[in-house]
Amino acid sequence: MHVLIIPSWYPSDAADAGGSFFREQAAAICKDGNSVGVIFSEPRPIREWHKHLFKKPTCSTLNDEGVNVVFSKGLAWVFFSSLLTGLALRIRSQMLFKNYVRQFGKPDVIHAHCSLYGGWAARMLSKKYSIPYVLTEHSSQYQLRPVTPFQKWMVGRVLAGAKALIAVSNSMAEAMADKFPNSKHKWIVLPNMVHSSFLEFDIAVNPKRRTFTFFSLSLMTKNKNISMLIRAFTMVCEFHPQSKLLIGGDGPERSTLEKLVEELGMLDKVIFLGRVRRERVINHMAQSDVFLQGSNYETFGVACIEALAMGKPVVSTNNGGAADIITPQNGLIVPVGDTNAFALAMQKTIENMHAYSATLIRADCSSRFSGAHLSASLTKVYLESTSRHC
Repeated sequence: MHVLIIPSWYPSDAADAGGSFFREQAAAICKDGNSVGVIFSEPRPIREWHKHLFKKPTCSTLNDEGVNVVFSKGLAWVFFSSLLTGLALRIRSQMLFKNYVRQFGKPDVIHAHCSLYGGWAARMLSKKYSIPYVLTEHSSQYQLRPVTPFQKWMVGRVLAGAKALIAVSNSMAEAMADKFPNSKHKWIVLPNMVHSSFLEFDIAVNPKRRTFTFFSLSLMTKNKNISMLIRAFTMVCEFHPQSKLLIGGDGPERSTLEKLVEELGMLDKVIFLGRVRRERVINHMAQSDVFLQGSNYETFGVACIEALAMGKPVVSTNNGGAADIITPQNGLIVPVGDTNAFALAMQKTIENMHAYSATLIRADCSSRFSGAHLSASLTKVYLESTSRHC
């Protein structure tokens, strides 16, 4: 198959974590024997308006692990208006598409990620060039933030035109069907994939350490509810004073969280790591004992499967995505926002670590979330979508 991927955002380089799962999925599909390309418009900060506003847009091309990427740069201000974004995408996506086809030929199928706005671009190109498209929805905005009537209309059109609708978790499929009733019974569930580097890292059992280490990694927003993790950890320390909590990531809540740690007198036990590059994530995972996720809502939970790939059990809230990931063999799930229950689950993992097998946790993760597994499932979807389009 010749697959053209249109993501709603994309990493600027291999070290950029933003949209890295789009990049990794494209590479996995390519590795499975498909011809794969990506087109995207990289948003530039508004403060650089003088560099781009009157500049004729141009396309750049690169080969990224076998994936042919064609991209251009444009101002991010359009994202403040759905109407302006739609109009800008019509012009920019056609320019990128024509450039891509000139170099690599016409694709058999388009795979868009997120209705707003990769799906909108895919729909326009599908209608103009008669190419079927499938959509994977990742965005949590439909559950966490209100959408405008115009955005809802756009999403409805995108969902109606897609040959296949993919959700990354069962809870997300249900939520999307509830928000957009016309899409009910059309959703299939295919999870995100874990990068091979996590599955390939040596998980030889570490010798018993005096300090038991919890690790959490996320964007620091209110939805991630890291304050609950910190309070729960403080409760655990009353019974297990040698414990430590490492928190990776950054965001608008960081200063508030740092103040909370100081108020709780936990400065020597809670360590903020800031933004963490992937190779450092692997190292922190390897040196930790249990991964924590306290979010109020998650469409999936990539960091959770990265921990499982490293053989680490996970304690998570019942935030939606966790139900498709965590089993009694690889962790514990507690109610959202329940600090006492979360602390109790953390304490149970300390006292029952012998019950978790790192080898079995990794094997189960690989069987469900590896790139090879997802690529095979997606290729089947592509074939079915093109046959229905003929």
